[in-house]
Amino acid sequence: MDNKNSINNNKNSIELFFYEDVIKLYLEDNKLYIIFLGNGLNDKIYLKLLEKLELFYEVCKKKNKQFYFLLNFSQYKTIYFPSLFSYISKTSIFLNKHKEFYKTHKFGTIFITETKIAKQISELILSNYTPVRPFKFINNKEDIIFDFTFD
Repeated sequence: MDNKNSINNNKNSIELFFYEDVIKLYLEDNKLYIIFLGNGLNDKIYLKLLEKLELFYEVCKKKNKQFYFLLNFSQYKTIYFPSLFSYISKTSIFLNKHKEFYKTHKFGTIFITETKIAKQISELILSNYTPVRPFKFINNKEDIIFDFTFD
């Protein structure tokens, strides 16, 4: 996929969850993408996203599949929303819950950020969750390289 971070138009991708102008979760080959699109994230949408991730994780376990995880914040219109710290806490809890799963099924995570605040929020989550697989930050002008050995 060209990393100018378009929303997927690839025929090899499977949309797992989409909430117009807010968030998109899709799988393309062995890459799981979450693209934050808008400023309307709320509890209902966030919980639905976690449900879809749980289902995806179950499929990975059953089929013994591994994947890369890409979190794209570069298109998000605003990073401030009322429940920001609640989402940071819930995300950390979710990640810790699946730590063992990540050890065997996730290759690594790539955070695509354009602003310092988006990177800082990602780092806040990482301060409450110690990753068991490699991760890196890039901006949307960089090519996505799925090699964590030289970082």
